[in-house]
Amino acid sequence: MIFVKPCSPDLDLSKEELTSVPVWVKLPNLKFNYLSTKTLNKMVSYIGNPLYTNKITAEQSRLSFARICVEVNVSSNLPKQIPYTDEHGRNLLQEVIYEWVPPKCLKCKTFGHASVNCPINLR
Repeated sequence: MIFVKPCSPDLDLSKEELTSVPVWVKLPNLKFNYLSTKTLNKMVSYIGNPLYTNKITAEQSRLSFARICVEVNVSSNLPKQIPYTDEHGRNLLQEVIYEWVPPKCLKCKTFGHASVNCPINLR
């Protein structure tokens, strides 16, 4: 993943530590009445900060899964399921599929490398 910064005279070219990144998630087999952007944002806030709903999901033209971009923090556990209560008061679990997650280091708490490759270990 590449992140671009605007160019300015005081631009710092040093490598930036990434403590949060955007990731696309899929919520398969979600009932139609949960496909509104407001409901999806509330549901994925269990994972992180909702950023975007893709066009097909927003238009509700695909019913097999919803797709949302979520900003996740390096300290997040990235759950495989989201607990929620349906309109009948039942407690249910919604499966979450992450399209791609960058490697993260639990030692220096950044994305971009795994703990085994941490620069702290190489010193």
